[in-house]
Amino acid sequence: MINNKFLLLILNFAFVICIDVYWTPYSPSIGDRVTIFVDVDNSEEFQSSYPLYIHLSDDGLSYKSYEMRLDYLLKSTTWTHSFVIDLKTFFQIDSNKSYYKNKDWENAKIVLENNISFHEVSVALESKNYNTAINFLNQIKENTNDISIKARTDYMIAELFLNDFKDFSVAADLYSDIIHSYPKNIIEVKKSLFTLAYVYANHLDHFSDAIYFYEKFKSNYPNDDLITSIDYELNNLSKINLELESLLNSSK
Repeated sequence: MINNKFLLLILNFAFVICIDVYWTPYSPSIGDRVTIFVDVDNSEEFQSSYPLYIHLSDDGLSYKSYEMRLDYLLKSTTWTHSFVIDLKTFFQIDSNKSYYKNKDWENAKIVLENNISFHEVSVALESKNYNTAINFLNQIKENTNDISIKARTDYMIAELFLNDFKDFSVAADLYSDIIHSYPKNIIEVKKSLFTLAYVYANHLDHFSDAIYFYEKFKSNYPNDDLITSIDYELNNLSKINLELESLLNSSK
């Protein structure tokens, strides 16, 4: 019998549906294979249910459903499901093949061990394991209340989409989120403001948006060393705008 058996969190539903839920390892790291065990021996509701289903989610909103299996080697009333964990995982167990929200399960989740640092992120980036790096950054963000660290993780993800994935639209959205989510004294907000304007001007051809964000940068950081470069960019963008206006007028 597994000796590290844990009752599920501070479970409201443990008293409602009388099932015993536990998993191993209890505090997994990213990439670990987690097995969830469900003993329904004392549950009138689930004792005669066949099969049981587990619904998994990394955000508590969108769930994927899987059929569980009986583990007769443990106990004839014990159902199990195994999966590789990458993020904090919410789950719900019932006899429904598809997910239907049950508030009794809203606190049911498996939390990853908080041992991720920016060093692990750097190692993943050096190996070009970009999805792993993004998972690590999301874990760091989730496990801190320091907004400067949260902003740093968001900015590093935006940089990945810009420089490695070359997905300029997604990168622009991420920089915009940073600008609107954190105070302007956070260094990543200043860098995001400049980079967003640059992306609009040089990758997405959104020249009016580029002008707007360059001007916003000048307003927020009037004495910054980048002002000279921004004025150069604005001068070029003004010429482009004049050319576009001329073309539009000539086509009328």
